[in-house]
Amino acid sequence: MVRPLYPLKNPPGKKPEAPVAPLHKNPHLIGALSLVVILLVLVVYHFSSSKVIDPTATPAAGQSGGSIFSFLKPTRFSAGSRDLQTKHEQQMAKMGLATETEALSRPVEAKDLREQRRIMAIQKYEASREVADRFQQEREELRSRLNSPSSLQLKDAIMALEDSDNLGIMKLERLLEEKLHSQGASRQDMDVIVYAYDSLAKVYERKNMPEKAKDAYLNVFHLMKKQAPDSQGPDWDAAISDVEQLSSRPRDN
Repeated sequence: MVRPLYPLKNPPGKKPEAPVAPLHKNPHLIGALSLVVILLVLVVYHFSSSKVIDPTATPAAGQSGGSIFSFLKPTRFSAGSRDLQTKHEQQMAKMGLATETEALSRPVEAKDLREQRRIMAIQKYEASREVADRFQQEREELRSRLNSPSSLQLKDAIMALEDSDNLGIMKLERLLEEKLHSQGASRQDMDVIVYAYDSLAKVYERKNMPEKAKDAYLNVFHLMKKQAPDSQGPDWDAAISDVEQLSSRPRDN
């Protein structure tokens, strides 16, 4: 038997080898390529959808363009932000800070809870300063009204009323008569005039002069009605009617 010079490809008694499958039909390679493609799609979608946050956008507008990956977005910040905003508003109400202040009217735009707390702390400080400045301005305006020449005359008359009843009554009655009937009560002196009539009514009560005390209290109510809002007019009319129906008989000594 002649031996071949080269080994046989398929020697006798040996099973032939299965042919190697081409690369495009390899299941392992196809699975690996599929994973790579999915990861690339996720990366491209993530970076293409990342935009600058619009401060004027509402939560409903952001949810209208939802996608199949919306469940991946975190929701703890939105829930914590609402709770923090509610607590912030309750604390502002307890502190007596009006919600119509300029500092509290600005919306809170924060990326996380830490930044939201910082912005709210700044808002609280600015609102406190705003309320304090407004209160100081009102005090300065009241001080300027009380230091006007006519107000100083009324205050001197009230002091004289406390020192000597008879002379003080005459002086205060004359000044109030000039203010209300001759010159007309200006809004600048209204607070002092109301206080003067109230003091005069108490002196009339001590001197057992109920008719004059009743007239003085009616003047107080009429002046306070002028300063009150129009919606409170019926209430003041009812109070004035009750005072007019009171008995003005002198008390027995």
